[in-house]
Amino acid sequence: MPDPSPAPMVADHPVRPLAETFALPEQADWQALAEKTLKGTAFDKLITRTLDGLTLQPLYPPATARVPVRAAPAEDVQRPWDLRMRVDHPDPSEANRLALNELENGAASLHLCLDPSGETGICALDQDQLAVVLDGVLLDLAPVSLEAGWYAPEAANALAVLAKGAPEARLGLDFDPISLMLTTGTAPGGYDLQLGRCLQTAMRHAAAYPKASLFAPSGRVVHEAGGTDVQELALAFASLLHYARTLIGDGLDPAEAFARQTLTLTADTDYFAGLAKLRAARLLYAKLLTAHGLSAATPQIRVHSSRRMLSPLDPWSNLLRLSLSGFAAAVGGATTVMLDAFTQPLGLADDFARRLSRNTQLILMEEAHLGRVADPAGGSGYLESFSLDLARAVWPRLQALSTDAGLMAAVVSGTLQTEVETARQARETAIRTRRQGLIGVSEFADLHSRPVEVLSVDVAALAFTPAQTPITTPDTVVAPLGASRLSAPFEVLRAAAAALPAGSARVQTHTLGTPADYTARLMFARNLFAAGGLESDEAPAPLAVLCSTDALYDEAGEAAVRMLLSQGARTVWIAGHPKALGADLSERLQQAGASGFIYMGMDIVSALETAHTLLSEVAA
Repeated sequence: MPDPSPAPMVADHPVRPLAETFALPEQADWQALAEKTLKGTAFDKLITRTLDGLTLQPLYPPATARVPVRAAPAEDVQRPWDLRMRVDHPDPSEANRLALNELENGAASLHLCLDPSGETGICALDQDQLAVVLDGVLLDLAPVSLEAGWYAPEAANALAVLAKGAPEARLGLDFDPISLMLTTGTAPGGYDLQLGRCLQTAMRHAAAYPKASLFAPSGRVVHEAGGTDVQELALAFASLLHYARTLIGDGLDPAEAFARQTLTLTADTDYFAGLAKLRAARLLYAKLLTAHGLSAATPQIRVHSSRRMLSPLDPWSNLLRLSLSGFAAAVGGATTVMLDAFTQPLGLADDFARRLSRNTQLILMEEAHLGRVADPAGGSGYLESFSLDLARAVWPRLQALSTDAGLMAAVVSGTLQTEVETARQARETAIRTRRQGLIGVSEFADLHSRPVEVLSVDVAALAFTPAQTPITTPDTVVAPLGASRLSAPFEVLRAAAAALPAGSARVQTHTLGTPADYTARLMFARNLFAAGGLESDEAPAPLAVLCSTDALYDEAGEAAVRMLLSQGARTVWIAGHPKALGADLSERLQQAGASGFIYMGMDIVSALETAHTLLSEVAA
């Protein structure tokens, strides 16, 4: 204990810093305590690896370095980032109503999705059509960004004309032909032609709108296809370099060529990884500027909520996912945040879903006060190390893609797509084995969740085909990176369950002993079958599952299996891992008639497919 005599006095009481009364523990002391609770299990068992191969330790020492994020809290703590809302209703007039409603109720900016076919956005493209959408929107106050596919140059020209009286407008022309080519699999007339159209349009409006974002290099297409954080960052920064060189080659100042781009990333439910990804992005941006002889600057980072994390199954759980992604984006230092509606996988969002999307950010801003601290993650040994590890893993990949030839070769040859597909398969395996759980889907599925509403629009009455200049040059064709939802395998299973005759999508669960004996495995079994859309109860069914302890299986399991078969079950499974039960007991249960086991770590999608096959054969 330190000598208390020299401690300062406040109201006749000594003031002594609490930390001074405790010894500072060493890393070895923490590890010793952790190993004590493991009861013989090796400490290394707590070490995990990401799909990028990065090691995550169970314990970290205090951070010795800081990844720069923000130097100070936002000037306006009530508005620490730009709350941007997507407007994609096919009807231009209705889109205008939605745009004004968003701005009047808390949004700071708009993201217009334009699509003449009406399939993915507003049926608008030219100046007159866009004028309807933006009627009443003050472009000098509310930033507007565009997403218009290969029609992006035409849409950008229309927006620039409408903003003619607002030279300070922060327009988002946001060209990204690389991501678009990877999404669609084709660049009409060739990639060089499409890049040239974007560049020509960007340079035409760069001087007139000095605050406009010209390009928006993104890694979202990689993320939505199942890629990793390192793969997403690598594509985003390779695209950033590619576009910067293109702008510089056309006469733009190097510093401006970087500053006039908006880096676009995603955030999902893994908020620690999201925090680290955004911090790594700032570190990489600073290193790139330094490598080009430029002064360090803060990048504009727009974060979209992940779509692969959303599910049409129990869509209410999407509200939790969106809140987590919004938290990661805000704490990670995003300058602009866009959250989808929780009903996005089911269709066009109504006013209620849009309000929840908007208010989620408002709560994070104005009630959680996430803007009051410059860098809440700063100093954490875990997050500082994770951020640096991510940046270091991205750098060699970025070097390989840093030349225009290297980037295009990776895309055209399919090397990039193959790497993403490998990551997607690894992620799907983790989901099928529930090493990565999906709340409301593979975990705690609610088969009777309250339905949600989405809008139905007669797109055919609004769609049009814009006039185009004939293209004579050949297309660039690449392997597309198709978006995939994490819940996709379970969506197929739920649809199969819904197709069964009424009352057939059901499994019998039979127990032995007291609730203390069977509850854990019974809940595991019911949770597993619910993930496939199957109810479970004690009534006889073609598929029966026996749930109890290993000891009771040894004592009465064989008789229970025979009884279930005699009562009409065509197949009996045992809740428990055959290796844990032991070879002798497992063999005896199978000789009695059991044909399968369900347990933690198994491929539950395969098990559920087998169950569906059995139930459909019986129903037929």
